[in-house]
Amino acid sequence: MQSKVKSFREIVESKKPGDDYEPLMLWLIPFYLRTRQQYYDEAASKIKKYIDDLWNKVSDTFYTRDEFEKSTVLESIWDSYTPYWWGLNDVIGWIDVRLCVRHRQIQLSLFLPSKRVSRKLKDKMFAFQDSEIIDLPDIATNNDLQNKVIEALHIIIQDPRIKRFFIDLEPWYRIIRHTDLVGIIQEFAHDDWEKISYENNTG
Repeated sequence: MQSKVKSFREIVESKKPGDDYEPLMLWLIPFYLRTRQQYYDEAASKIKKYIDDLWNKVSDTFYTRDEFEKSTVLESIWDSYTPYWWGLNDVIGWIDVRLCVRHRQIQLSLFLPSKRVSRKLKDKMFAFQDSEIIDLPDIATNNDLQNKVIEALHIIIQDPRIKRFFIDLEPWYRIIRHTDLVGIIQEFAHDDWEKISYENNTG
């Protein structure tokens, strides 16, 4: 049993709350400004430059550069400026993969910053840019659905606006190949059908 999903305009103009239906998020696949190695290399270069500048200022308080390098001052500098993990500030877009059982679709949506991407971009506002839709057949195997999602993802990542960025798909390939998409669809569709039935009987 399917129920028509209200458009945003219909919800606003009816002045009634939405039906609380939200497509199920399957994956949020980020892509990055740099690779992991580039990120750490640049972070290390900044620390070393800071140390060199500091040495020029305090060299007269140490006998040798080696003594300076072994001092607790440098330890605190490395501790303070070492990045906690790669990627957090380097995310410059993502692909949102969702299951919409009411439309019998898996939807892949591309989001990119509204401003030109650069290393200096700090205030990021993301906007929807493109999508690929997979219509769910009446009968399908997990392998069929996995292949369809992978194919749709490959279409999106050919977008020239993101081809120069880094996306690490290897971990995701392993995850999707072990994901029971058929079971997720059946369970989510059953729960949604029960919700619709309850609302119809009590509304």
